[in-house]
Amino acid sequence: ALFQSYGADAAQLFQSHLCADNALFDGSRKNFSEREFDIILCGQMIPGKMFDFSLDVISLIQQTRPDIKVKLLGSGPLKDHIIARLEQSKIIYDYPGFVEQELLPLHYASAKLFFFPSQRDAWGVVANESCAAGTPVFTCPVVGAADELIVNNHNGCVMEPVADLWAEQAIKLLENIPQWQQLSDNAVASVTPYTYENAANGIVEAVRYVRNQRAV
Repeated sequence: ALFQSYGADAAQLFQSHLCADNALFDGSRKNFSEREFDIILCGQMIPGKMFDFSLDVISLIQQTRPDIKVKLLGSGPLKDHIIARLEQSKIIYDYPGFVEQELLPLHYASAKLFFFPSQRDAWGVVANESCAAGTPVFTCPVVGAADELIVNNHNGCVMEPVADLWAEQAIKLLENIPQWQQLSDNAVASVTPYTYENAANGIVEAVRYVRNQRAV
């Protein structure tokens, strides 16, 4: 749609998306009651990934749900700061340290919601991974996956980084299991076409188009 708004011909547009290995997540998905943690935070622990904002939201949720549980994945210079904030707030959390790629599906599926705020992000494959696990994604409009893979109130929430708003929406979902289940099912369905094969085919079709044009 962006390229077409610049005047590009639809026949000359081909999609090759970023993706995760969806097959890894088959069999790992869980229903709401089987998920031990309320929120999962996953990513490089740097300022741009807005972990402090996520922790602000979690602290607000804690006022309503004092037994909130958080799963934390990733590493980086802010790791000790993040863990210190969780402990200071007396928030129940699990930080397993380094996680092998093949174990990621189990961790994503252990939580009910994935918080993925960012100051900027070209896409965010973590959103693909979360959807593949059936875990609805909360993210910001500046994230590339927002409004493409992650659609507001369909398989997650796309919102400006306003802590009160995120906390309110998270509490609503955590207290409405049928709605959460719908978003979870939609997340899996939404990410299904995002495969390595389809991404490769987008490049192949673009090359074929150019080759045919040159032949003419």
